[in-house]
Amino acid sequence: MVETENEKPYHLALKYLEYRPRSCAEIRDYLKKKMFSDKMIQQAIRRLESAGLIDDREFARLWVENRCRFKPKGHFALTVELKKKGIKEEIIDSVIRTVDEEKNAWSAVQTKIIRWQQLSDEALKIKVLYFLRSRGFTFKTCMEIYDRLRDDAAIR
Repeated sequence: MVETENEKPYHLALKYLEYRPRSCAEIRDYLKKKMFSDKMIQQAIRRLESAGLIDDREFARLWVENRCRFKPKGHFALTVELKKKGIKEEIIDSVIRTVDEEKNAWSAVQTKIIRWQQLSDEALKIKVLYFLRSRGFTFKTCMEIYDRLRDDAAIR
C-alpha cells in the first residue's frame, strides 16, 4: 500500500499513540515538529477523534488515575500537569473533582514512614510538609497527614 502525503501525519500520530495515550495538543505539537501543515494536522486529528483514538476527557481521567495509583499528587500538581498536556480547564476541573486529596497524600507518605519513624515531632512535621507540598498538596492536607502520622502509635 502506497501512503499518500495526506496520510503521513495520521500514520505518524498512530505510531506516537502506541507508547501511551496522548492529548490532542500533544499530537498537534508532535506533528507540528514534523513540519506538517495545519490543515494536514487538523485532518489527522479529526480522523483520530472519529476513530476514538484520542479523547482529552478520557486522557485526563486516565492520567489522574495513573498518578493516584503510582505517584500520588495533589490537586495543584495534577492541574499543572494536565495544563502542560494541553487539557482544557473545564475538563481538568471535572476530573480533579473526583480525586480524594487526603487519601492520595496518605498513600504518598506510606513509602516514607519507615524512614521517618525515629524523627522528632518537629523533624517529622518538616519532612511531611516539604514532601507533600512538593507533590502539590494543600497546606491543610499536609497538616492533616502530619497530625495523623504524629498520632499513629504504629509508627511512633
